[in-house]
Amino acid sequence: MNIENNKNIFESIFQDSSAVMILIKEDGKIIDVNDAAVKFYGYSKEEFKTMYNYDFNTAPKDELIKYTRQAHNRERNYFEFIHKLKNGELKNVEVNASTINVGGKNYIISIIHDITEKKRAEEKLRESETLFKSLSINLTSGLILYNRKEIIFANPRAHETFGYSKGELLGLNPFNLINKKDQNEIHAGFDEDIRTAGATSRYILEGLKKDGSSIWLLWQTATIKLKEQNTRLATFCDITEMVNMRNQIESDKELFKTLIENMPLPVGIYKDKLLFVNPAAEKLFGYDKEEFYNKYVWEFFDENDKKFNKIKKSFGKIKNKERFISKYIVRCKKKDGSIIYANFFEMSIVYNGEIAGFGVIHDITDEVLEKRLISEEKEAYKELSEIDELTKIGNRRAFDKKLEELLNAADRYGRALSLIMFDIDRFKDVNDGFGHEIGDYILKEITKLIKRSLRNTDYFFRYGGEEFMIISPETPLSTAKELAERLRLKIEEHDFNIETSLTCSFGITEAVKGDTNASIIFRVDGALYNAKNTGRNKVSWE
Repeated sequence: MNIENNKNIFESIFQDSSAVMILIKEDGKIIDVNDAAVKFYGYSKEEFKTMYNYDFNTAPKDELIKYTRQAHNRERNYFEFIHKLKNGELKNVEVNASTINVGGKNYIISIIHDITEKKRAEEKLRESETLFKSLSINLTSGLILYNRKEIIFANPRAHETFGYSKGELLGLNPFNLINKKDQNEIHAGFDEDIRTAGATSRYILEGLKKDGSSIWLLWQTATIKLKEQNTRLATFCDITEMVNMRNQIESDKELFKTLIENMPLPVGIYKDKLLFVNPAAEKLFGYDKEEFYNKYVWEFFDENDKKFNKIKKSFGKIKNKERFISKYIVRCKKKDGSIIYANFFEMSIVYNGEIAGFGVIHDITDEVLEKRLISEEKEAYKELSEIDELTKIGNRRAFDKKLEELLNAADRYGRALSLIMFDIDRFKDVNDGFGHEIGDYILKEITKLIKRSLRNTDYFFRYGGEEFMIISPETPLSTAKELAERLRLKIEEHDFNIETSLTCSFGITEAVKGDTNASIIFRVDGALYNAKNTGRNKVSWE
């Protein structure tokens, strides 16, 4: 573009434009910038005129020189870069470059647009897609995405449910997975719901597997936006066993009772109160039958659970003699107040000629904890353990319990008892210098070393961090001193295969009549403090 004859017009457009504009030479030297550039980058015009484009462009200098030459030679006019503002903030930008002629010389005019938010949105979209794929792959229910003509996504459980190999469901007509007698209802629901994002439907229907056999499905659908188009998402689970069970119950009550009473899963029949529970329910919840029958069903669920109100609504359906079928992951309360996680499946049945609820509970507490679906509860369970997870010896909880027991015995029968406390000298320096993995290795290695050196009558615990406790029943202070000194030497002489020496300091005290956990721990802690304060790697006693 030759602007020699329209220089004033160009200058006016350049300076007054709200778009960020920079005029540069072929070598990247900045000739001029407009006010929008000053505002965007934070540099003054005077500062800009001393700079090159690579002063704020994070691309490697040699690559940027190549790109600038391409723009100058009209080989390329669009680029995406990361620019650094004067305040250090990084911005994603797109650059539209064109060549103009001023005074017989060619310059590059760059028009710059901030696309940082656009990039963030794209990244969030990619993360969402990755998360969706990860969730759907690990989902225990079948999941498909489909339009009227074909299935566009199916997770592994969907293929497994219908008996297809991986990928075979893609491109199939979704309605071919459904028994013909249910297709009209599903078609009608599809036509109505596909027009409204967020619309949901729920069905119990008969599905058709690849081999032609039938299965009963709890089929739930929702309309979602996918690439600007309304798409149906369906999740489903195979409830064939439950449906068959209901049919069997309604046709043969005696067989039902025999079956239910011998089921390993807890089962209950109820209206607002329980009418029947099987032995597995008694065992899981800790109530006997009479206690069960005097309680409302919702008393067995945690009222703080999000599903609690939904579960209570099913009792209204029983009163209204409505049919229903539901499945939840829910928290349940046992007689002792403890909480368990359960898959709760419920459906309406005819019991003694009336509509009642039929519920099955599957305790999945261990699964929930293992998969870390609820990390807070998992931590609570860990705290209840009496075994230290790292060293596999007793933890502080176990120590407190055993110390109280042995102190009471020593006090009652006038027996000697000594308590030894030791910790690793300068352990923080080991962690800081070698890393926590080495620190964990040291803790485990010392544990093994001490365990091999203790007597069968001694009790060994990890008290916390790098602190350990040894309870020695039938052991006076003099014998405990010898034991502690022997352990101290073993640690000092042991090769831990790291580039530093390791030692431990020991404190000892002997139980006196009337000692409590708090009093004897206070003394042994003071003895250990004295050992640390007077040089470390030594044994001190009180």
